[in-house]
Amino acid sequence: MGDGGIIAQITDTSSGDVAAAANAAWFSLVVHRAPLNKDCEKDSNPDDDCQFEITEIPTNWASAEFNDNAWTEATKWTENDVGPKDGYNQIPWDTSARLIWGSDLEVDNTVLLRMVVEG
Repeated sequence: MGDGGIIAQITDTSSGDVAAAANAAWFSLVVHRAPLNKDCEKDSNPDDDCQFEITEIPTNWASAEFNDNAWTEATKWTENDVGPKDGYNQIPWDTSARLIWGSDLEVDNTVLLRMVVEG
């Protein structure tokens, strides 16, 4: 359990300005959660005992016109919480960029994240 977390920044390559960065103002929708029974982590029959929750992915969720009012704000996490790796320290992150995910790093397995870049 516990492989969640994302950080992102969108840079205008012509000016070098950061146009947007991941932060708690992004909206999130968890579409796959497991295990709902955390006690089953080392269970010999995890398919029987762990339990899961899957929500249908909304149609056109990546469209700029999609209404995400029912989604929640992403949860901001620290480096210690997430344990980033694989090149994280090679990127000069803007001070506004944050590690974000759903509200539970252990069971929120698939999270849709949205934000709108004005421009």
